[in-house]
Amino acid sequence: LKRYQLLFHGSRDAILLADVETGRIVDANAEALRLFDRSFEELIGLSQDQLHPPEERERYQELFKLHVEERLADPVEVEIVRSDGSRVPVELRSRLIDLAGHGRINYGIFRDITDWKRASVERQRLLEQEREARVEAENALRDRDRFLMIAAHELKTPLAALNIQIE
Repeated sequence: LKRYQLLFHGSRDAILLADVETGRIVDANAEALRLFDRSFEELIGLSQDQLHPPEERERYQELFKLHVEERLADPVEVEIVRSDGSRVPVELRSRLIDLAGHGRINYGIFRDITDWKRASVERQRLLEQEREARVEAENALRDRDRFLMIAAHELKTPLAALNIQIE
C-alpha cells in the first residue's frame, strides 16, 4: 500500500480520485493541487463537474457517466477551470478501480497540454508560412523561365536578320 501511495503522490501528472456514486472528489495528489490551484481542503468534496467550465457542466457529467458505465479508457481532451477562473486544456485518462467491497472510485489522470497546444498552433503557423514561401518561389521560377524564354527568342531574332544580310 505504501508503494502505491508513493506512486500516487510522486506522480508528475495531476491525479484525482472520485467516488463513482456521487462524483465527488475523495483524494488528490500534490500535482492536482498545483494544476487546479486549490488546496486539498478546497478540492475534496467538490463534484467532478465543478472542475470544468460551468457552461459545459452537462457535457462533463455525461463524460463521467460514460467512464463509469462503459469504462472508457481512451484519453479525452478537456478543459479545467482553476481557482482564479483561468482555463487549462488537459488530457484526461480515467480508470475505474473496485475497492473490494468498499465501492468503486474513478481514478482520473490530468496532464496539462497547454505547451503542446501552443506548439501545435506554432507548427501550423510555420507550415502555412512554408507553403506560402513555396508558392512564392514557384511563381518566381515561372516568371524567370518566362523571361529567359522571351530573352532567348529576342536574342535569336536579330541574329537571324544579320545572318540573312551576310549571305
